Amino acid sequence: MAIPNLLNVLVISVTFFLICGVIGVNYFKGTFFKCKFGPQFSEELNNNTEQYVQTKYDCINQGGTWQNADKHFDSIFMAMSSLFQISTTEGWVDIMYQGVDSIGIN
Repeated sequence: MAIPNLLNVLVISVTFFLICGVIGVNYFKGTFFKCKFGPQFSEELNNNTEQYVQTKYDCINQGGTWQNADKHFDSIFMAMSSLFQISTTEGWVDIMYQGVDSIGIN
């Protein structure tokens, strides 16, 4: 009896993550990119990139690299992975701040 109940919970959970993942891709696709500077740049520039960089072109012109976050919503699989991480409450704050800091599609 325990296996069918577990299977039902798994199917419902995956369906919920799929639906919310589609919504997340719709709203956040391409918006979690950030500018990364190497260690050769000043500490102020590495810590306060939002002040100096707003777009991909600002980042490249100042010598940085435009990189996507580890957890993002660019594909349905990464969206479901990000939603699973949020639901386990491990690292959800990082994803929340990435969503708040997103400024637009790359």
